Amino acid sequence: MNKQQLARAFVAGDSGSCHNATTDGSRYLLHGHAIAVKTDGGVVFYWHGFWTMTTASHMNEVLKALGAPFRVSYANARDNKDTHFVWEGH
Repeated sequence: MNKQQLARAFVAGDSGSCHNATTDGSRYLLHGHAIAVKTDGGVVFYWHGFWTMTTASHMNEVLKALGAPFRVSYANARDNKDTHFVWEGH
């Protein structure tokens, strides 16, 4: 799988893996850290202090697969010291 396929699998509730990322369909892990977790209200995205292009790239693939109208910037998240954000769209 590639990142795009893995993000689609996560959104669909399926499991999969791609290099340094995996999903069980309810959590999307990057280097062993859950960066996206499904909740009753949507998906919570966690930076875990890793404001990197790689983390943002994986988050943006999930956001794209969710149909979110925005993408994240690791630099903005770093500058704001963001810890997490929530996508509640359907």
